[in-house]
Amino acid sequence: MSLRILDRREMMKIIDLQQCDAEEYVKRDKNVLFHNDRFKTRIIVLEPGKSIPKCTMESHIIFVVIAGEVTIHKNGEFERLKANQMLVSEPADFSMETDIGARILGVQIKV
Repeated sequence: MSLRILDRREMMKIIDLQQCDAEEYVKRDKNVLFHNDRFKTRIIVLEPGKSIPKCTMESHIIFVVIAGEVTIHKNGEFERLKANQMLVSEPADFSMETDIGARILGVQIKV
C-alpha cells in the first residue's frame, strides 16, 4: 500500500497501519498519512539498530508503537515503549532508537 496525502474531500479513510509502506527517515515526507493546518499523521518504521536524530518539535506529539520496541528520548529523559503503548507529550526535543525494530504512528498537533 503506498501512502499519499488525503485532500479535504477524503476526510474519512481507513488505513491499515500494519500494511502501509514506509520510506526511511530521510524520505519521511513520503510517510505522511494525512495533514492539514492543525495536525499531521505519519508512519515511522525503524529497522533494527536504527535511530532518528534529535529534532525540536514545536507541536504536541503522540507516538503509538504498533509493533516492536523503541526508546524515545525527550529533553534528555527517555522512555522505552513496546507494541500497543503510547507516549503523549507537549512540544520538546525528541529522538528515538531501536534495537529490534519498530513501527510507530506519529501524530503532531499544532499548539
